[in-house]
Amino acid sequence: SPADTLGIFQVAANTPEAGARAARRLLTSPAPPTAILTDSDQLAFGVLQAARELDLEVPRQLSVVGADDVPAAAHTTPALTTVQQLFLAKGRHAARLLTAGETAAITMLPIRLIERASTAPPDRHPLE
Repeated sequence: SPADTLGIFQVAANTPEAGARAARRLLTSPAPPTAILTDSDQLAFGVLQAARELDLEVPRQLSVVGADDVPAAAHTTPALTTVQQLFLAKGRHAARLLTAGETAAITMLPIRLIERASTAPPDRHPLE
């Protein structure tokens, strides 16, 4: 299945430096990806840095997506596409659970993709 071919990396810290280290490994592999999705904007900032160091054009050669929509995401070059979470709603929900003494239940909170300039369709097939 396509999911079996995905490169998934865990990093030791939620920092741009950790994101750059992981991105360098992915981007210098025999079959580099055309997109990298991180679980934070901080890691995505590092991916953008690694792409610049490797002379890769974002988004023409590599799409980058972060998560959290921190204010700096709109001001990177190129501006970072990111997944916006509603932190205030998440905090209120957690507080309700704690104060009501309820056990944790699976709750889906809304998220939104904030499309900016760091993503585009790939200009090459991933295996070429």
